[in-house]
Amino acid sequence: DVALLARLALTFEISTDALLGVDPQRMQAEILQATQECTRLLNAGDTAAALALMREKTGKYPNQPELMVYLARALLTLKTEEAAREALQLCRAADGKPMRLSSTYGCKQVMATALHRLGRSEQAVRLVEDEMPAIFVSRELLLPRFAPPERANRIRRSNIDLLAHYLTDTLDQLQCHDAAQNIQQIIDALPPQD
Repeated sequence: DVALLARLALTFEISTDALLGVDPQRMQAEILQATQECTRLLNAGDTAAALALMREKTGKYPNQPELMVYLARALLTLKTEEAAREALQLCRAADGKPMRLSSTYGCKQVMATALHRLGRSEQAVRLVEDEMPAIFVSRELLLPRFAPPERANRIRRSNIDLLAHYLTDTLDQLQCHDAAQNIQQIIDALPPQD
């Protein structure tokens, strides 16, 4: 009975993975290696190999959110409605689970892109506006894809003001450097004003 596994793990004060003989460090190393290989394959244009790899790894570790996000990323390269629906479903299942920060934001990006492809651009804009920090560059790069230009520009300018205020109040030198790079990328992404 599967319910007994949780009780046994609690009794012995170990994880269910350890109870079943899964080495968590080895698993995390394998997941990291798979996500890096997926990125390499996608950058090389080998979507079929990236999809095969991520389907294999999500089959082996079905509840690992990072693998779900990377499978969803690979699916989006297919640019079909069916792939967008599957990618959205995967990211909704992964959303809110513990994962690296880059994967958390990648999850939001995939969800927004999938929503847009499914004709739900307003939901995509709300997702980006509501769930991605104002100082996160990917938010600024995503907005023009989904929002009307005047709305995206208004949001960008508001975010730059917010970031400038934040910089003067709270950041240390390293954070200021990173934020300055983010501001430059945001400015570079702005369309020229007439």
